Amino acid sequence: MDNKYLDIINKYPHEKSYLIEILREIQSEYGHISNVAIDTISKEFKILDVNIEGVISFYSMLSHKKKGKNVIRVCKTACCHVKGAPDIIDVIKKEIGVSELKEVSSDGMFSVEQTECIGQCDMAPAMLVNDKPYGNLTADKVKEILKEYK
Repeated sequence: MDNKYLDIINKYPHEKSYLIEILREIQSEYGHISNVAIDTISKEFKILDVNIEGVISFYSMLSHKKKGKNVIRVCKTACCHVKGAPDIIDVIKKEIGVSELKEVSSDGMFSVEQTECIGQCDMAPAMLVNDKPYGNLTADKVKEILKEYK
């Protein structure tokens, strides 16, 4: 069993209600949730690995796939879409040097994805960078924001 995951798992009571917290911490620490992490959690909590994978696939903030150090999440709800979120995504992809959503930039610093509402409808289009919200986005504003993270 991989001790690096056990260190995180053992911080929490071995109850299923702590699963999401454990998954979030593993992802925060290692950039994604590996099959080894899933196997370790499965054995420790006596949960089928398919159930853990179901939780990971249900929550957009969790991922099997490695993400960039800075994860950019652009709101994809109707309000943001109408106010230009697709154009904002194009600007972000160009700025970080990726051609597809969820792709990691060559320097490992960025990845961009779409997400459900982030509670910034009054400031659409909006995005999160590592859980920090930004709104009223324009191409120039996005370029300035991304400079802060480079």
